[in-house]
Amino acid sequence: MSDKQPFQARDYGNGTLEIITVFPGMTSDHPAISALPILGRKFKNLIFTLEPGASLEVSGFAKLIELSSVTRLKVVTTEPDAHPYLKAGIFTFPRSHEAFLAIKGDEVTELILAKMETIPELNTQAYELLQKLGKPETTFDKLGEIIVKEPGLAAQILKTANSAFFMRRTQADTIQTALSVLGMEGLKQILIVNVFKGLTGYFGAQKEILDHGRACAHLGSHLAELGKVPKQNLGKIKLGGLLHDIGSLALVFYFPKEYAEVRNLIKTQSKRSYEAESIVFGVEHQRLGKLLAQKWGFPDYLCYIIGDHHDLRESSWEELTSPVFCANGFINQTIENVPFTPYYQKLRSYFAHLGGEKMTISDLQDALKKEYEKFQATPPTGI
Repeated sequence: MSDKQPFQARDYGNGTLEIITVFPGMTSDHPAISALPILGRKFKNLIFTLEPGASLEVSGFAKLIELSSVTRLKVVTTEPDAHPYLKAGIFTFPRSHEAFLAIKGDEVTELILAKMETIPELNTQAYELLQKLGKPETTFDKLGEIIVKEPGLAAQILKTANSAFFMRRTQADTIQTALSVLGMEGLKQILIVNVFKGLTGYFGAQKEILDHGRACAHLGSHLAELGKVPKQNLGKIKLGGLLHDIGSLALVFYFPKEYAEVRNLIKTQSKRSYEAESIVFGVEHQRLGKLLAQKWGFPDYLCYIIGDHHDLRESSWEELTSPVFCANGFINQTIENVPFTPYYQKLRSYFAHLGGEKMTISDLQDALKKEYEKFQATPPTGI
């Protein structure tokens, strides 16, 4: 490159153009920068690559911020801290291939979110009630008026409120009484399960993923019981285990052929599922699942379990995520024989933190094996 050729352009052929430059101290007037608005109108995705030694002045960086508001922009640089890229909402990558893969991930995510917007399985009373729960003007009286018109949902709420879990001396014989027993959190859990039932019908015959979720829900809540987790958290952990792979369900449903590549990478290169998904799709099921959960109005703790069950980055929800993480790792390793995230240390620290039963890792694994065998012998009905 020279003053006569201030940048190189690489057209990826799918609406993505990469601009490559080597010049230090580029201002907004530099040809590589001033060309971006024009190129941004022609290409829906731009990758701006700063080769080693290339850099931006403040005015050049400001131009990138301006451009990022009207087109999808990724920056490739070996100096991501040279400017506050992330604060400005601009993602940086060390290599062009990773930036291109991120763009692919954005497109896959947008496509799935758009398709999920209109599916009839979300046009249900349970889904509408779940959305109402997030509004400050919603009261139990208003909810009760809606629920009494839905016999199936009303029966489920009454049955749950009168279950042994709540140990009531008197029966909850009205919807209002049942709602006061369950509380907003209990009602949310019932509604989310109903929404998930609809989604499983939409996603079709993905028995392997659904069975994995059911097993993870059972073993995660079993671990929590062994660890003496507060009773009110058991339902949250069970729900998290059940729904943690919602992102995988979506990827498999919308991209079955491409997901075969994911399974091949898991089998032939010992990639973990989320690693293989990132290679194929540019996005993995944790991130996609969390976005879907947020879109559907699921509570924060559930969004974090879904989005963090392989990584455990969010320490604020660790008490709820850890048993799902450990149950998932155990099932991957022992039952499914696929690459898994090591969970032994987390299992040990989880029990040490909670002050549960004093058990070795071997004891806990044996306990999980026995519980899984019991679960297989008497699988749950329904979901």
